[in-house]
Amino acid sequence: MVTWTEAFKAAAKIVLYTLAFYVIGSIIIAFGVIGAISSIQYGRFSSSSFLMSLLTYFVGIFLIALGGVAAVLKVQTEMIVEEVRKSTVVPEAGLRQPTGLRCASCGTMNSLDSKFCVNCGRELTGQSR
Repeated sequence: MVTWTEAFKAAAKIVLYTLAFYVIGSIIIAFGVIGAISSIQYGRFSSSSFLMSLLTYFVGIFLIALGGVAAVLKVQTEMIVEEVRKSTVVPEAGLRQPTGLRCASCGTMNSLDSKFCVNCGRELTGQSR
């Protein structure tokens, strides 16, 4: 279970990542707005420069939105992976669990509950692991 401390740390990470994307996106938006205003204000208006400024503006907005979502997904995934890692029981070194029965005749691995080999059909004994 996630502790309150871990939850607040994750929330702080989300806020910081989102804030970073907000700052970068705002700078890009500012370039787009300044470009559009300067192309209109100084009389050198062309549709291509205005469209480029508008595109820059929307790229900034998209970056802000994408950054917020990406921050949440990144931190959430890290928390889930950490919780799974904590809850996974790993057997001690050197104590391998049997994964199946090996056929003494042909060497094929069979499931633990098999009575006959899936490859050659011979009867499996419990000793051939």
